[in-house]
Amino acid sequence: MKILGQICTLNDEDVIERSVGALLAQTRPLDEILIVDNGSSDGTVDRAFPRQVRVIRHGENLGTSGGALTALRYGLDHGYDWVWTFDADSAPRPDALEKLLDLHQSFEPEFRSKVWILACLPIDVASGAPHHGLVFTKNGYGPVAPAPDQRYYQCDMTIWSGSLFRCAAVRDVGLPHPDYVVDWGENEYGYRGMKKGYRAFVHQDSVMDHNIGGPGGPHGPREELRQIGPLKFRVPLLSPFRLYYIYRNMTYFFLYEYFRGNILRFFWFARWMPRHIVKLALAGRFSPEIRSCLRGLSDGFRKKMHNRY
Repeated sequence: MKILGQICTLNDEDVIERSVGALLAQTRPLDEILIVDNGSSDGTVDRAFPRQVRVIRHGENLGTSGGALTALRYGLDHGYDWVWTFDADSAPRPDALEKLLDLHQSFEPEFRSKVWILACLPIDVASGAPHHGLVFTKNGYGPVAPAPDQRYYQCDMTIWSGSLFRCAAVRDVGLPHPDYVVDWGENEYGYRGMKKGYRAFVHQDSVMDHNIGGPGGPHGPREELRQIGPLKFRVPLLSPFRLYYIYRNMTYFFLYEYFRGNILRFFWFARWMPRHIVKLALAGRFSPEIRSCLRGLSDGFRKKMHNRY
């Protein structure tokens, strides 16, 4: 069994060695580690790495979706059985891969062919809080709430980082869509696999320490408490870059992929958008954050997924 580990990085000079070290320290060794560099300008990959580490450089920032696409394509082209994807600010604990593979082996042989993702449980390095996978509902999506003693659970989607993809299933589902760039690319991919009848699992004993809560972080950005008179509210600390892709990608996905053009159902789901924009305005962020939200909403509604921030 051949397993490829991948790290997607952009200007992560201070953390890349920690991520590489965490992959090299696995009790079940990886056959190769692929660093996908999204156009770093700080010398992130301008250093010597161990012999089993290969670097592929993108000329521009293709985001986490572009990084996952490169890794999965590389895995398919080079005969790998599994591809394990990570952000540079992630560090799986030493037995994380071994536990994922043990879980797969614990399933009945017939069921193993239905499994396409086995994922670590991300733990926020700042708060120690877990970040659980999500499931689709008739009105959108929601987090799984497993019992603390539940070793693993099924979900429909989880983050790129810490996800172990079975290449035979990837050949069937297809590669990720690079136009998602960041935010919701992994969720669209999970949805595609779910529609094909594949199963995804998060293993709570396979732990990955991850920077979930950093400013503009991918899945749980820190919030800023604001007060205007008696009114108190929290404003997420997200960059215009991130806001554009969140609004664009969610608009496109839920309107044209999940709700299939059901505008009424989409606007019921997306009722949080105007509230979020009002919070930005009250916080004094009239530009460029609000412009990014509105532009993303417009591009998603008009199916302009080829547009970039």
